[in-house]
Amino acid sequence: HQTPKLLAKYLFSLIDFQDGDSFFEPFRGEGAFYDLMPEPKDWCEIRDGRDFFNYEGETDHIITNPPYKVNGENVFVKSLEKCLSISNKSVNILINHNMFLSLTPNRLEKYNSNN
Repeated sequence: HQTPKLLAKYLFSLIDFQDGDSFFEPFRGEGAFYDLMPEPKDWCEIRDGRDFFNYEGETDHIITNPPYKVNGENVFVKSLEKCLSISNKSVNILINHNMFLSLTPNRLEKYNSNN
């Protein structure tokens, strides 16, 4: 689902950043967050041939509304780990209650045993 622009604007306003900080949107979609980011900024979007899980850069801040499932697989934890590994200052992720309900102990254990 795409992030409503008004919600993106509000969430972006909560990020504490300095002039010159870099930004990254790993799941750009229609650009609700990306369009708000000052330069320098970068993005990924699988539909445009830029897969976040192959991204090798670093950034100061990440703000995103990630997909929670890809091809039926819950990829939230994998996305979060990748975000935390490339961000130097903050990771800001839009999360809904359904995503939290999907992180059952059995699913987390299965994820951990596969990684």
